[in-house]
Amino acid sequence: MLANPDGTFTWKQYVHPAFAKVDGVWKDADTTLRKRVDERVVPAAATFRMSFSGGGDEPLAAMEKEGKSLSITWPEALPEPRLDGDTAVYPEALPGVDLRIQADVDGAPLPKRWTVERTYGWLMFHRRLARDYEALPARLQAVIHLAMTDLMARRVTGETTVSWRSPTLWDQIHTPG
Repeated sequence: MLANPDGTFTWKQYVHPAFAKVDGVWKDADTTLRKRVDERVVPAAATFRMSFSGGGDEPLAAMEKEGKSLSITWPEALPEPRLDGDTAVYPEALPGVDLRIQADVDGAPLPKRWTVERTYGWLMFHRRLARDYEALPARLQAVIHLAMTDLMARRVTGETTVSWRSPTLWDQIHTPG
């Protein structure tokens, strides 16, 4: 809460952390990556300790929060990363694959279970996936591809498409994908 010169107060509230305590000093939260002297890549100011590989055989990511630590390794030696804001890109981490890892201020990704349940929810908008049984796995796979293509098209265009739940286009309520 801030006191204004005219005697009023201003309250600011943030969805994600706006400030981080770094070495005992409060700073604006900043996930811009930089290299430390020991070659590890770290964000400028995050709410918990995290570091990424600077290349070689060291762990890909190491995190510590509330007394608990997590370290993620990569099966092969990593190349030196290219830093782009809050993202470290390891070119050719595997043949033909660029590995991208992104720093987050509070380290609160969407739980995997919610991601899976949300995807099933999107797929159930298509009657063939919600009600029909497909004897051939290739046919079911094609319908899933069609459903996900429809979802991506709705996200890009902002429009809705007819589904079995609401068979007429004029009844469609705009719901972002």
